[in-house]
Amino acid sequence: MKSIFNFNKIYLVKIVVLTIFLSQVVLISNPITKDPTPTVKKMIGYIRYKKNTNAISMIDTETFSSNLLKGEYETFSSEQKTEFEEAVKQYIENKSFPVALKYFDKVDINYEKPVPRGSAVEIPSSILYNGSQQLKFSWILHEKNGNFFVTDFLTDGKLISEVNREKQLLPLYKKEGYAKMLEKLRDASK
Repeated sequence: MKSIFNFNKIYLVKIVVLTIFLSQVVLISNPITKDPTPTVKKMIGYIRYKKNTNAISMIDTETFSSNLLKGEYETFSSEQKTEFEEAVKQYIENKSFPVALKYFDKVDINYEKPVPRGSAVEIPSSILYNGSQQLKFSWILHEKNGNFFVTDFLTDGKLISEVNREKQLLPLYKKEGYAKMLEKLRDASK
């Protein structure tokens, strides 16, 4: 009888220790200290009311620009980085926001719980478009100086920066160089 009691006592201690350990792992492994979803909601509000200058301020265009030409961007001079980032901002404001307005105007966006993704946070989301077509996508955000900023957009399992880099910007940069790529990006932004 005494050996069974000791076994149960040891078993109980192991369960308590395991429970404490697992609760600490969950606390340590979840780096999200505040919800980044309000950043996205605020940006969408700005887009809906065509306040594109305010909406663009919710995007970390420096990080997004770097992702668009990953590897190449780091070789740019500070002046080239600034020019490229400004051209990217102009493109987002003039081309991307009007497309987003078409999808996000007068529809409810469903936001799921934010998920840590390395140094980023992903917010899986969806909308019902045309009443029945569900579009799923995710916002990718990074925290900078205590605030969250959108740094990318995930759709169909692919980051928008990767798609644009591989299909448009990188081939153009390699074929025609920085100046021509920048010129074409600016032209496309009009």
